[in-house]
Amino acid sequence: MTTDRVRTKIPVDFKAGAFKGTGEVRNVSEGGLFVGTLAIPEEGTELELNLREPGKAEIEVRGLVWWTAPAGQARRSGFGLRILDDHEAYRTLVQSVR
Repeated sequence: MTTDRVRTKIPVDFKAGAFKGTGEVRNVSEGGLFVGTLAIPEEGTELELNLREPGKAEIEVRGLVWWTAPAGQARRSGFGLRILDDHEAYRTLVQSVR
């Protein structure tokens, strides 16, 4: 698995139980992504994400919040997400933005 990250600007919705938020995927790699948002879940939270890349089908993935960057403590607030599923549509997305 490569760790090369590719910058993106893909709108995203995410949820974990009653916790919901929106943001923008700022970069992707085969194993994960960074979501820029002010709605930051706790580390270790399992989330469902819906990536809404304009002009393409919505992609739903499941991931684990690996690290967080709260507002005021980082240059960009958001969280790093580790993808949990071997998801063909997500792999295709990563390849398409390279």
